Amino acid sequence: MQAIKRGRRQAIKTIGAAALRNIAATFTAKTGAKVIADRADGTSGIVAKVKAAGDRPTYDVITLAGVGAAGLGDAGLLLKPDLDKLPNLKEVAPQYRTGANGFGIGYLLWSDGLVYNTSTVKSAPASYEALWDPKYSGRVFLPPPEWAEAVDLAIIAAKMNGGSQQNIEPGFRKLMQLKEHVMTLGENPNQVADLFRTGSLDIGGIYSPAFSPSRSASPSTGWP
Repeated sequence: MQAIKRGRRQAIKTIGAAALRNIAATFTAKTGAKVIADRADGTSGIVAKVKAAGDRPTYDVITLAGVGAAGLGDAGLLLKPDLDKLPNLKEVAPQYRTGANGFGIGYLLWSDGLVYNTSTVKSAPASYEALWDPKYSGRVFLPPPEWAEAVDLAIIAAKMNGGSQQNIEPGFRKLMQLKEHVMTLGENPNQVADLFRTGSLDIGGIYSPAFSPSRSASPSTGWP
């Protein structure tokens, strides 16, 4: 979780019911402090609200993807947590204790990346450049713009096009080249799975698949 700079309330900005049940409720039970929860539309929604509040924040604690926390930290809107006040952190492997340049405490791990159809794509893609391959035009899916995965994809595209996380405009220009390639956005994991099963989709991402991949590997280029 990430601490909001100069917060006034014991509030939590959360991305799901699991956080309310396992984080907020546990905190209330142990401390007696009331948690005022405000559920947002993913990491992009959290980031937008925190930035809009500026130096008059309404949240003490937020939960969001690391890429969003790093951006808020760079903007001076987060405080780094005092690790000495987190005794359970010693139970976590050192490399996973903090993230977002020290502004965040990890509370879950997941994997995402390119997803491809083994029935229509015979050789596993080795790079995110595969999304731009003309042979997949009209058979590509991307994450919805409000998802954290869309932020990750924009950063990847920026790095592939001479930019960076701090210089994202080259990424937007590269993503515009996918306009004619995209069949759909992946709001519905079940729909994405069905399109793969019917052979309608070839490739997409960044995405956390709703089905188990037969194999996984790290693409050779573009990863943040």
